[in-house]
Amino acid sequence: IGFAVNAAKFFMFWFFMFLCMANFTFLGQMFVALTRDAVTAQGFGGLLIALSSLFTGVLIRPDNMPSFWVFMYWLVPGHYIYEGLLVSQFENDDTPIIASPNTAFWQFLGCDQLPSDEVCVGTASQWVFASFGGSFIPENIPWNILYLFALLIVSRTV
Repeated sequence: IGFAVNAAKFFMFWFFMFLCMANFTFLGQMFVALTRDAVTAQGFGGLLIALSSLFTGVLIRPDNMPSFWVFMYWLVPGHYIYEGLLVSQFENDDTPIIASPNTAFWQFLGCDQLPSDEVCVGTASQWVFASFGGSFIPENIPWNILYLFALLIVSRTV
């Protein structure tokens, strides 16, 4: 797969995967506790998964979301999981990535000034920074963890 052979990155990957599974499991249990029957809880669970898939930043990048829907990007837990995984795995990663023309990564690298026959190459950490408008940064990891733990506590106490 190409992950770095680094113990800190390995444990951060599994830590965010644990937080992902725990959050979605506990939110599902919260829906069961708050609704009359399992069918209604499954409906809310499906809605949560659909909204999380749409507004996490994978299918629709944050800068392409309509301004009205940006609050969902900050609300769904998938955003914090996705950001934590990407930043923790690709921070200081010098793996070369070829930039596609007219993408945010292409523009970030300044590839417009290169001769047309030259390949424009950046690093994985530059790709993460450029693709998410500079908002996916290592300084956000503690905030991502805090949000996910707060959501765990809320879903367990309700």
